[in-house]
Amino acid sequence: MKPIDTVKLEADMLQQGDRVRIHCPWCNATDEKSMLIVKDYDNITTYKCFRGTCPGRSTGRLGGLYVPTDIPKGMHRKKNKEFKDETIELPKHVAKWLKDKYQILAPSTWTYIVSKNRLVMPILNEFGYQVGTCTKKLPIELAIEGLDVYDYDHSKKSMVYWTNDSLHMHYTDVSFPDKTVVIVEDILSAEKMSYYTNNVALLCSDMTHEQAKELSKKYDTIVYALDPDMNAKMIRYKDKYSLAFKNSYVLLLDRDPKDTDMDILHSKLRLLGVI
Repeated sequence: MKPIDTVKLEADMLQQGDRVRIHCPWCNATDEKSMLIVKDYDNITTYKCFRGTCPGRSTGRLGGLYVPTDIPKGMHRKKNKEFKDETIELPKHVAKWLKDKYQILAPSTWTYIVSKNRLVMPILNEFGYQVGTCTKKLPIELAIEGLDVYDYDHSKKSMVYWTNDSLHMHYTDVSFPDKTVVIVEDILSAEKMSYYTNNVALLCSDMTHEQAKELSKKYDTIVYALDPDMNAKMIRYKDKYSLAFKNSYVLLLDRDPKDTDMDILHSKLRLLGVI
């Protein structure tokens, strides 16, 4: 039996909105059920193996490779989609800068590109699997001594993303028991908000219908906490996707979530009644 036939058999047993984990028929991994099969409410079945060396690691759907058609306009993506820079363990002085500036304790998975002076953060899906990479341009004073400061950064963009995930979202590794999610723009904001809530980074400021539909399967309360220049857009999203969620709120801040003091975030979330 061909691997795709195995996927079809499993998919035929699923109802709309169901998902199942199986042993991948491509790499025949027996130590874990590495393949996820999902049938969405449009009756489209997608499948993906999370082992990096497996032929089935690209997100696909029955009938051919899944090619996302609704990519948020504000997301800076590399055409290659493959992250190739060599990284090292996050230097202590960069970790200290993150703590001092953003009140964030950098996760052990965050690394550093010496040649470009950029912070490297994995993009994670809802199961904690890495589905992409984000790099952030750091201040020139953080560059390691001896590096040519005129050559270290090859991109003018503050953040650059590499991802093959069709929904283009980053989930923080948090499992608060309630069904509330806070929506932010970037991974730094997501990491900071994770002290209080489940949250998802859109990796831009645009939210698509597909993203809202996927989030509504897991959460019944949504809080929009985008950057202050997106206040009008957040209000539109609250109205546009109101039927998808039981409760919808807008968190208005004077600064980006990552730049807002922790006590202020805590106070405003409490006022909304979501923590």
